[in-house]
Amino acid sequence: MNCGQNAAALDRIRKDLKEIRYYYTHKETFNLAAQNGVNSSVTMKVRQYNRIVESAPPMLFDLYVSLYMGDQLQQAFADERGLTPNYVKDLHNELCLFFQQALNKTGGI
Repeated sequence: MNCGQNAAALDRIRKDLKEIRYYYTHKETFNLAAQNGVNSSVTMKVRQYNRIVESAPPMLFDLYVSLYMGDQLQQAFADERGLTPNYVKDLHNELCLFFQQALNKTGGI
């Protein structure tokens, strides 16, 4: 994967993560729709990323659950764990790279 493809893949992962955060923020709406036979494509994306993150190192797992499932901001995550905001930003970049590697292996990107 060249530099341009790498950047595009990371942009897609960041977009996916925003959609996942939206899903968890409005999970009741998605559940109601599913109960009535209407499923969103984002639910498949959520399952895919959740399966991948199960094999992540503990700190990356914690970051994903807190930011995306728990709708926490990076600053709050840093404050609660006694980390610097820059360190959390670096962790987030590492999380995106972790997803990129996993998706490359499975042909998801």
